[in-house]
Amino acid sequence: MHTEESREVAAQLLQLAPLFGREVYGGGPRERCGLSLCQLQALGWVQREPGMNMTALADRLGISRQQLSRTADLLVERGLIERYPHPSNRREILLRPSPKAGQLRETMIAALSDRLGERLEALSVADLQILEEGCELLRRVLMPEQSGAPKKECALQQKPSDCGSREEWAKREEKER
Repeated sequence: MHTEESREVAAQLLQLAPLFGREVYGGGPRERCGLSLCQLQALGWVQREPGMNMTALADRLGISRQQLSRTADLLVERGLIERYPHPSNRREILLRPSPKAGQLRETMIAALSDRLGERLEALSVADLQILEEGCELLRRVLMPEQSGAPKKECALQQKPSDCGSREEWAKREEKER
């Protein structure tokens, strides 16, 4: 088991996450589309998991259901998501992206790819290859269901609602350290 090495790499990735987030979500394309960070993240989750209910989305975003309700209202008003009732539970509301959301996603990806591409121009072809291989490794670790790899249950892949309360989830994470 590579516990110490894995933790060191994980710590390095966590240090990079805010920098990457700043590049992706800071200014530029996000501001041009007129969405707040929370709205953009909510839209991203709904696009990744169409049919998600409001509670699950609030959990993933780490916000209250009341905050999510306002965020969802704005996304519905902008024509980016649609609400619809659960087929067997009328009280449960499900969310799906609209066709307009797909168009916005393509525009955002193109703009962000251009922005990040400019930063990557300074790298050599060999460095770009290494980075590409690293991206593939991360995809296999973070999205095993899409890579065909066997799914390994770990705290990073679970969401708090899968593990009980947020306090129980935090305690489990602490024990794993």
